[in-house]
Amino acid sequence: MTGALRESADWTLDLEGPDAHSSRRPIAAAFCGESSLLAVIYRGQDILLWDLERDSLHDTYCKESGARVHGEKRTTNPGATGLTFSLAPDTSLLAVSYSDEDVVLFDTSEGTVMATTLVNAQTLASSPDGRTLASGDSAGTIQLFDFKTLKLLYRIESNEYGIQQLAFSGDSHRLLDIRGSQCRVWDPTVLVRQDADEGNSDTVSVSTAPLEFSLESSDDVILITSLTCYASEEICLCGKDDGSVYLYEAKSGQRSHKLFSHADGVAILSIHLGEESGILSSVDSSSRIMAHKLIRQQQGWGVTEVLFDHRAGVVIN
Repeated sequence: MTGALRESADWTLDLEGPDAHSSRRPIAAAFCGESSLLAVIYRGQDILLWDLERDSLHDTYCKESGARVHGEKRTTNPGATGLTFSLAPDTSLLAVSYSDEDVVLFDTSEGTVMATTLVNAQTLASSPDGRTLASGDSAGTIQLFDFKTLKLLYRIESNEYGIQQLAFSGDSHRLLDIRGSQCRVWDPTVLVRQDADEGNSDTVSVSTAPLEFSLESSDDVILITSLTCYASEEICLCGKDDGSVYLYEAKSGQRSHKLFSHADGVAILSIHLGEESGILSSVDSSSRIMAHKLIRQQQGWGVTEVLFDHRAGVVIN
């Protein structure tokens, strides 16, 4: 296999007049391996569904009615902005976000609209098991829906804007969101509860009231900038952007206590532990290098007085 293009297809050939898409650039697309469909969004136009097996246009979808009857005149609808297929086996569900803040659920096997909800979604993601639809909006709010009904299951409120992307873990139990230079990992119980009652997810997830969680501003959060693990003792040592070094429990992820600190406000860029020697070395953003010996005391882990303290004359990466 060389990766060379073997052939190409133009899905605009069957479209005529003002609905022709040949000169436009698609803004989003999604694949459905189960039904061999490719859904494509063009700005201000209906959704195009391309049949990958037949290399032909499958249908066009409008927000109000779903599949468009052959020859039906196009009406003005809010433009689609994003879309994703459910990844569940034996499914044909397609979720589409629109510029008027609606999310519409289509059944592509029937060509019908299944449900509509007001979400203001900027990004959409399907869980690998296809049961959950995640959305992120312009205000930084994440919402989880039952994919079959668009019933709200869980909401994460936040005043941090700019959700760039959402993704689920492979087991569908965790959700990741990216904002700026940070990635958060969420494990709302509603995802596990769906998995626990696979045959009756409606009673577990849909009939219960949606849960809510409010994320406080991270302006006062001290970020971890470096990390090393002491595998045999099941602890982690973390350097932070305020110059401190803390000990964490590896099993629980809980912070234990502060070990020592460099200058206040000077971030720890690198930290290393020699497991045999117990020497813990750390480097901060001012190129200052410090070394301590990690020791187990009666009341827990601690460090000795400084063994080495030197500021290099060059930048240390």
